[in-house]
Amino acid sequence: MDWNIWNSGSKIEVVRNGKTEKVTPGELGDPWFSDQNGLLVRVVKKNLYRVLVDGPMCAYVEVGNGEVYKDTDSTFQFYPTPDTHKFFAYYSMTLNGDLKSWSDKVFENYLKDFGWLQEYKSESVERNVSDSVWDVESRKVNKKLRYLRRVNTKLAGK
Repeated sequence: MDWNIWNSGSKIEVVRNGKTEKVTPGELGDPWFSDQNGLLVRVVKKNLYRVLVDGPMCAYVEVGNGEVYKDTDSTFQFYPTPDTHKFFAYYSMTLNGDLKSWSDKVFENYLKDFGWLQEYKSESVERNVSDSVWDVESRKVNKKLRYLRRVNTKLAGK
């Protein structure tokens, strides 16, 4: 199943066996598929979430409440929704775990446990004169995701 470019409304356009159809997220049937940019998407309670990092602790962005585009295998560009000017992040413990609103406290507890909290907090994020607010925000989130991958490496090795 392919996922075509779509406006994050109530229906999305999918291609199954060469046939294009519009369906609601609840009608997809499968809890997993990839979007038009190749990002893994999880369906939870009829809502769609793009997977940014998978592992023992996974990170997601809700589709339609902020957008994310993949720059490289490990970096992304983030954009807020036009009406709220923010995006909504979530996490789960494992890919099939319960989805929860992102918690810096949970994340920072792992950093503290592994001795990386001071390093994380002292690492500055590059800011250029020509940057938009969301250019800087994207760098902040990418920094967080980079450290989350480190946490996952440690958690997977336990």
